[in-house]
Amino acid sequence: MGAHGLHTVAAQETTRFLRELKAGDLVVIEGRLDRVGRRSVGFTLRMRHVDTGIVHATCEVVEVIFDPVARASAPMPEAVRAQLLRHLPGGG
Repeated sequence: MGAHGLHTVAAQETTRFLRELKAGDLVVIEGRLDRVGRRSVGFTLRMRHVDTGIVHATCEVVEVIFDPVARASAPMPEAVRAQLLRHLPGGG
């Protein structure tokens, strides 16, 4: 995005802590792209216990494409959008 003079800003984040972890527990963070719009993208992160597979936390994020010069949201460059659409479940 930097090549286009744009970047992203977090517009909304919702974190849900579902289960307690203990010191020393090993976790993995998995990400999934949920939505690709014209000016924003939505994705979900999950914190899963390595040994049990239990999900301990989730984080849903919406990031907006931002033009730092105009100080406003901006359309996502089509080349970037096309790349992201390929990663949507079902291929967009």
